[in-house]
Amino acid sequence: MTRKFEWVNYVDMFKFPWLRFRVDGPSQGIDFLSQATYSWYKKGKFLLRYRYRVKQENLLLPQANENILADVVRNQFRLEYQYKLSDTWNIKSRAELSLFDKKQDSKSEGYMVFQDIFWKGFRNTLNLNMRAAYFNTKDYDSRIYAYESDVLYASSFPMYYDQGIRTYLNTRYRLFKSTDIWLRYALTHYFNRENVGSGLDMIEGNKKSDVRIQVRWQW
Repeated sequence: MTRKFEWVNYVDMFKFPWLRFRVDGPSQGIDFLSQATYSWYKKGKFLLRYRYRVKQENLLLPQANENILADVVRNQFRLEYQYKLSDTWNIKSRAELSLFDKKQDSKSEGYMVFQDIFWKGFRNTLNLNMRAAYFNTKDYDSRIYAYESDVLYASSFPMYYDQGIRTYLNTRYRLFKSTDIWLRYALTHYFNRENVGSGLDMIEGNKKSDVRIQVRWQW
């Protein structure tokens, strides 16, 4: 068993010579990411990530006769910790900060923290994983995305936006050697809303929940 340090970086410089959505002229930008990971004894992992992105979008000025391109800058910081408590228990914690700045237009910030717990027992016939997350973003521009565990062959990458708490619980139970059952329940509680969604998807109240059930039978 050993300790390991890993440092990964990438830079992507891009340029668009033609018009694009919300960009009425040639534009350019840069995407830079730096991530350091420290692992020890196959039990714990500590991760630190920084991402810097710049692109250009239209800047609508009342006094101007044409659209002017402005730099849109996003800074993201992530701190994550994982640890294997035992053969049956694992935990993962994360804190993330998002800073948005559109030159001469708007600024906003947002952050999110969550705690994941994983458990497996009864000779791996029952697996559970759950999350409790708190998020607080000033507006849509400072939104944060985070991967979530889901039922088999499904993936969730929801947007954490506004202010509230999101929790979910995933369960997988092996009923027989040939039959597995998955159950997922997620609940998002917003603090400052009277409705969730819009149009035909609007929900009265400040809570949104979803349930998924999946059964797999093999022969």
